Amino acid sequence: ARDVGVGDAVVFRPKSRDLIREVADELLQPGQREMSGAWQRSLRKYVYEHGLSAEVVCDQLKKAGCKSGLQAIHNWIFDEDMIAPQQYRNDVPAIAQVTGDTDLAGKIDLVVDAIKQVRSAHQQKAPRVIAKRIRQKAATVARQEQADHSIVHLEGDLVLVRVAEPASDLIPIKY
Repeated sequence: ARDVGVGDAVVFRPKSRDLIREVADELLQPGQREMSGAWQRSLRKYVYEHGLSAEVVCDQLKKAGCKSGLQAIHNWIFDEDMIAPQQYRNDVPAIAQVTGDTDLAGKIDLVVDAIKQVRSAHQQKAPRVIAKRIRQKAATVARQEQADHSIVHLEGDLVLVRVAEPASDLIPIKY
């Protein structure tokens, strides 16, 4: 809050969609996100077809060399936004072994490479592209008549707001 002053511009995205995912998808090759999720589809199919709990799957994966704990494996099964296990180079082969998914086992290298590309797009490339787009649009706004407006709608669903008065106390913002 100390770094924000009157007249500063702050960019918000009021909608809940994942901007990083959207931009990452623009940067990925066709089919890469789909390929990167093969491990999770295989794991879910295995869990649902056999009526297994996360605890049982965790025990089976540990026997196959997976070092992740129960909470991580629960997230692998149920988290829609999960890109991959933290130790995906080790865990994807373990998932293929436990599930007996020959399709996954036959394309482990492709899945691992796709995971690497998706992670890179999310963690490195997309945030830079987003920042560049915001800077470019904000510079355009600053040069135009909109520069004096307190609220300016940028491309997509981004909103630029000018600070009229900084709060003296921190205000919690739900995100």
